Amino acid sequence: MNLSDVIARLWALLPPTAKATYYRTGDGPRLLLRRALLPSASRVMQVQGGLLQGMRMKISPRSERAYYFGTHEPDVQHALPKFITRGMTVYNVGAYIGFFTLGWPSW
Repeated sequence: MNLSDVIARLWALLPPTAKATYYRTGDGPRLLLRRALLPSASRVMQVQGGLLQGMRMKISPRSERAYYFGTHEPDVQHALPKFITRGMTVYNVGAYIGFFTLGWPSW
């Protein structure tokens, strides 16, 4: 297990209030933490939370951390399983790296 995996597991265990405090801090401290703790090189990593938890994606944890932590577009992650059912045809138009497509049809 590498440092990024340890950080992701710790992040998943944090209560929502602690995560909210992190997001309320200024950009400077968050940038320093990301540079110190998350690698910039792209590599295959396991999504740590959200709709795609457990799926593997090739990402840069530092710049694409929302995918890594599973916090990318949480409202969309919450809504998709309510509206999409098996047998439907769905188009992920304009997808950057296919975050939501990767999870289909596991929802």
